[in-house]
Amino acid sequence: MNTKNFALVLLNTITFVLVLFVNYASNTRMFANATVAEIAHKYDTLFAPADYAFIIWSVIFLLSAGFIIYQWTLIKNDTKKYIQRTGVWFALSNIANALWVYCWCMNG
Repeated sequence: MNTKNFALVLLNTITFVLVLFVNYASNTRMFANATVAEIAHKYDTLFAPADYAFIIWSVIFLLSAGFIIYQWTLIKNDTKKYIQRTGVWFALSNIANALWVYCWCMNG
C-alpha cells in the first residue's frame, strides 16, 4: 500500500467527518443561538436563496461520502493515481466549508 495514498484518503475522510460535524452542530445551535438559515433570514437581501435550495447540501454530502468510499476502494490499486491527483484539494474544500459555517454562526 502506498503510504501517500493512505495519508491522503485518511485526511480526506477526517476532514469530511469534520465538515459533517460542523454542519450538524450549526443546525443544532451548538455554536450560536441561531442556525445558518435563521441568520441568513435575519438580513434582508435580494440574493438569499429560498429554503428549498438548501436541499442541495444533502446531495453534496451524499456524493462526498461516495467519493470517500471510492477513494478507500482505490487505496490498494490506484494505477491511474486518482488519489494523488485529487491531492489535498478535497480536504481543503472541507476545511473551508467548516470554517465558513463556524464563522457565519459565530458572527450572525
